[in-house]
Amino acid sequence: MQRSKSLLIIVISISCAMIAVPSLAHADAANPTSTLAIGDWWKYNVQTPLAGLVLTGSQTQTIEYQANTTATEWTAQSSASGTLAGLGVTGSWVQGGFGHLRKSDLAEVLWEFGP
Repeated sequence: MQRSKSLLIIVISISCAMIAVPSLAHADAANPTSTLAIGDWWKYNVQTPLAGLVLTGSQTQTIEYQANTTATEWTAQSSASGTLAGLGVTGSWVQGGFGHLRKSDLAEVLWEFGP
């Protein structure tokens, strides 16, 4: 009797584990790397709570040039600006920088921000 209970618990545990394991995610869109070129850009809009304040603004990234001789990275220029408000405080922010993006998946390889 004890053995059948143990076996039942193991079977139920394995079944639950199989149900809870998510399947792999698959993107519907093709990788845009083959269509990107120098001068292409994209823009992100943000609205983020930060310690009782709300940071609102946008960031634009532009492909400036090919970053290396093996043609595996882009160099992108980034500029961002916006407002900060809350808790009786208001203000604006500006940020800029550059980075290297891997062409195969646009992952950041290096990123440098400045004021």
